[in-house]
Amino acid sequence: MWRLSIGAAILSAIVLGCGGPLLEERVRPVERSVVEEILDALNSYTELMESYGSSLSISISDGVRGELRCYLRYKRPDKLRVDVLGVLNELRAVIAVSGDKLIVIAVPQKEAILAKVSDEAIERIFGVKLRVSDVRGAVLANPFYGRRLEGLEAGIDSKGRYLFRFRSGKGFEKVWVKEEGGRYLVIRWAVCNRWGREKQVMVFSDYRDVGGIPRPMYVKLSRPDDRLVVRFKATDPKANVGMADDLFDIRIPPDVRVRELR
Repeated sequence: MWRLSIGAAILSAIVLGCGGPLLEERVRPVERSVVEEILDALNSYTELMESYGSSLSISISDGVRGELRCYLRYKRPDKLRVDVLGVLNELRAVIAVSGDKLIVIAVPQKEAILAKVSDEAIERIFGVKLRVSDVRGAVLANPFYGRRLEGLEAGIDSKGRYLFRFRSGKGFEKVWVKEEGGRYLVIRWAVCNRWGREKQVMVFSDYRDVGGIPRPMYVKLSRPDDRLVVRFKATDPKANVGMADDLFDIRIPPDVRVRELR
């Protein structure tokens, strides 16, 4: 579902250095072989991460909500489960995604909601503009994975970071990558409108080696138009631990009321 064909990415028009229609910043040229190396490295990290789990605090700043304590589990390519915990570590809710199916169970209320995975469903259920792509982006920390990179451009900015751009909808996206310790790390990802104004920004930091895979322990998402800031902070991360499929295919207890969103 989220797979990327490296060949398709490279074959899409790569413009190196200055002067492209989207890459107007002052950048230095970068060799095509380096572009291929960076994309291959980032996608290999994602491919190596068959599964991932961590304790997670999610801080949502939209003038209403505070912090959620969770345990997150992910299994490639399209399974995700988040257990929301209370102050005494009691289970308050379960949010599970498997393919295009979304299940949310509110444990104390004994209510369940079934829906097709979509940004609209997430907003209707939780009352906040937290998108499916937000959680997916925070987990993968790789904006290139599973994407068609139309008009991909690359250069090196004044701080020595690799700057990528590619078209996206009616605008474009920018991704900053740095080399550290022989590895390439995504540190910033911006979604812009056609005039270059940033509509959404994700910042990735505090990278650590988790089972041989570099993982950010802190992700900050900002969406100015929605006055939304979401912070994801991971602790005790584990990669490639055994996870059965039925962990994500939630069975709803018979005493739980079920509602379907259409």
